[in-house]
Amino acid sequence: SPLITFMEKPKRLFFAAANGRSASCITPVQNSSAKRPSTQIPGMPDGLSGSGTFVGIIDSGIDYAHPDFRNPDQTTRIYALWDQSLQPQGTYFSSDIINKALEKTTAAERYAICPSRDLSGHGTHVAGIAAGNGRASDGRNRGVAYEAMLIIVKLSAQDPEGFPGTTELMQAADFVVRLAEKAGKPLALNLSFGNSYGSHSGTSLLETFLNDISGIGKTTICT
Repeated sequence: SPLITFMEKPKRLFFAAANGRSASCITPVQNSSAKRPSTQIPGMPDGLSGSGTFVGIIDSGIDYAHPDFRNPDQTTRIYALWDQSLQPQGTYFSSDIINKALEKTTAAERYAICPSRDLSGHGTHVAGIAAGNGRASDGRNRGVAYEAMLIIVKLSAQDPEGFPGTTELMQAADFVVRLAEKAGKPLALNLSFGNSYGSHSGTSLLETFLNDISGIGKTTICT
């Protein structure tokens, strides 16, 4: 037909999680050299899993009942959860409180004890990539540091219809870093909230603040 100028066969779509893990070198980092010697990185320790470390997620919260954030005995992997949106001035939930909530059979009963929710799902998604243990998928969709403990901050906004500001972000980062330092654990802190304002020179208040606290304890900040 003269009306057709180009043709292309349809291509099959697929989930790219496994390819992404491989391209990011997560697969060889997690694998043991005793099982998969061809996938090891020279000089890299065997079987890194995040055990003994903290992963901090500053975001929209977390679905703390999700199986990927629980241990085999159903207890939580969340060391601490600070929900800035709950009054007064945010509410702190320890792992003991979260475990009491997880003992309940219904969501209503759980939220009566620990009412923090991830309304958008973004924070849960990010936490799954960083540290989910794959229990919900029989290990297929395991995250990076799948044996790390989690410190979660749900950011709040002064305007209920708006987004959190840099002040809330700085308070959250300070909370996570100092909690990890007090516990004596290495910390990888993930910030998936942000903006592109400013000069990008590294001299803004937020930039200098993050640069300073990255020197506290054994802290790595990922943005």
